[in-house]
Amino acid sequence: MESLTQAEFNDAEVSIEAFWILIVVGLVFSMHIGFLMVEVGQVRVKNSLNLLFQNVFSLCLCFIVFYMWGYAFTVGHGYLSNPFIGDRPFFLIGVDDFVDFMRVTVYATVCSVLISGCVAERMRVEPYMLMSLMLVGVLNPLATHWLLPGGWLAKTGAIDQAGGGYIFLLGGVVGFWSCYFVGPRLGRFVDGKVTEFPGHSIALSAFGVLMLWFGWIGMIGGSSGAVHGRYILAERAVVNAILCPVACVLWCVSYHKYRYREYDIPRLINAVIFGLSSISACGGLVSVYDAIIIGSVGAAIYESASYFTSITMQLDDVVEGSLIYGLGGAWSLIAVGLFAHQNQVLIAYPLRSRHLSGLLYGDGWELIGIQLMTTAVLFLWATLGSLVILVPLRIVNMIRVPRHTEEKSVDFVYHGGYAYPNLQIKVADFVSLRTDIFS
Repeated sequence: MESLTQAEFNDAEVSIEAFWILIVVGLVFSMHIGFLMVEVGQVRVKNSLNLLFQNVFSLCLCFIVFYMWGYAFTVGHGYLSNPFIGDRPFFLIGVDDFVDFMRVTVYATVCSVLISGCVAERMRVEPYMLMSLMLVGVLNPLATHWLLPGGWLAKTGAIDQAGGGYIFLLGGVVGFWSCYFVGPRLGRFVDGKVTEFPGHSIALSAFGVLMLWFGWIGMIGGSSGAVHGRYILAERAVVNAILCPVACVLWCVSYHKYRYREYDIPRLINAVIFGLSSISACGGLVSVYDAIIIGSVGAAIYESASYFTSITMQLDDVVEGSLIYGLGGAWSLIAVGLFAHQNQVLIAYPLRSRHLSGLLYGDGWELIGIQLMTTAVLFLWATLGSLVILVPLRIVNMIRVPRHTEEKSVDFVYHGGYAYPNLQIKVADFVSLRTDIFS
């Protein structure tokens, strides 16, 4: 058998890397099926079509924005770029590495759909489009650029392996402020009491979270961006993406059984997602034992925050997206500063001059300080971008749908129909038997 020349070997290596990244792109894209099913299943049947529209539209919007300017703002031209914003290539002019474009863009599409579940059933379509455009057109590209090689946060030593900050923290914070400004659904909080609005299909949400988990494993496993020389990082990231949410689920389910004497399925679904968000910035930089600890601590954080936002703040976040994405992403950034292993950081970031380990593994407070600063910067960045749009819209009262639209159906008024037309006919025929179907 003839041996490969160096040029042939290099070409084969590049082909393998490209094929690996394309597989990751497909897995990450499949997450949108999960997001859509999780969110639609947790809203009332009369508003489910609106969630379908928002999710698919946000995905399409992200692709066209990244074709036009998002990819240029994100990537620039490597170490020679401005540390704050990329300046090329707009409209993919001169691009010959379309694999990298797809990788960067498909990660950003995840960020684009995180708002819809927070403001479900009462936000106007147009303000939602503006918020989604701000998120994928400005907030995410610049934040991602800051954390890429040459970015100003990366130069400080900040670490975010798979979007815990530049995807999930950003999306969760924007979702939080959107939810805050739009206000709760009619009848959600009356005289200080909380009224539950059960989703119309928990089975749909349960199936969706499994699909989401499947794609999330690919996103975290593919966060190294390559296989050659980094397979150890990738395989550990995949294991962590399984064990961290498992630990979070076990603690959350146990707590609810102890306190409320029931096994809460929506809580289980959200615990899975919070655990996945909690490991996103860490990827394969932490050990499997640390991943279990991160998920366990994350369960306590999630349960405490859930009670505070829903009961104390009376924030009507339908899918608790501000928590399971935003707070989970923030915790993942902080967890890097606690649990990162120096040898894994060296593999992930070979071009950096310094490779710090977490507080619990020998390098003191430096990395945890950097990660806390990164968390604060991204929170403030997302807050600024949100308020620029939400405050003027609130002043002119253009955020929320009219009261009669919310009472009747956002689906019927904005989309001219329902997600389940056959069900509507049945309800019309037997309205006396099922008057609660639109409640």
